[in-house]
Amino acid sequence: LMPAGWWIRRKPAACTSYRTILRQNRFPISSRQTASPPSKDRSEIPCLTFVVHAVYAARCPDIHERSNVQRGSDRMPQPRLKIMLVEDDTIIGRYLSEVLEEGGYDVIQCLSNGSDALRAAVPLKPDLVLMDISLPGDIDGVEVAKQFKTLHDLPVVFITAHSDRKTIERARDADCYGYVLKPIIDAQVFAAIEMAVQRSNLEGKVRASEEELRLLSAHLQTALEKERLRLAREIHDVLGRCSRPCVSTSRG
Repeated sequence: LMPAGWWIRRKPAACTSYRTILRQNRFPISSRQTASPPSKDRSEIPCLTFVVHAVYAARCPDIHERSNVQRGSDRMPQPRLKIMLVEDDTIIGRYLSEVLEEGGYDVIQCLSNGSDALRAAVPLKPDLVLMDISLPGDIDGVEVAKQFKTLHDLPVVFITAHSDRKTIERARDADCYGYVLKPIIDAQVFAAIEMAVQRSNLEGKVRASEEELRLLSAHLQTALEKERLRLAREIHDVLGRCSRPCVSTSRG
């Protein structure tokens, strides 16, 4: 087994990507470079396995590249979470949209009142609603959240400046999935969204399990009723066959 630096000098084109790796793992790759002083951390000490891997990649670069492509093709991209934003303040709405987009979410629409949000929920089909409580119009954010839950079963996270007890109790009664106070902190918004989505997914699984149990119970009830009728017919037939000889004997 030759040193890794020898293979890199002999195969520079095949080992271009490994020059950086070897430098990071404290391998001298040329006569002009010297190894870094040894570290007390065992994770930074080069091992024989890494050297063998580097030599293998130098001698078989095409196989190594194909294996990398195959490993990358197995990773499927995760779908972006679709969020509907309901905020009457244009500046805050624009800021929240930018924050959510940078955080990896998809803001499908930003609306300014609850009536438009309820109408847009059917065609847009959001995964979550991020909404202010103080909204213009006949209904505020709490009433809109109740209708979202009843009509569309959508999780709602409130972003509001109201921290009084009455408003918090109204939000609790509306079965909201999160409550974030202004001024907005990005990490708190992301945490509230993730917790709301997780809770919504768990509730969906519970409902699906309950539906399966209901169908299974109905199927069992039907099967038991069929079995009861079958046993009743068999008993009736057996009793009928047993009573016929007795009747003929009594007549004789």
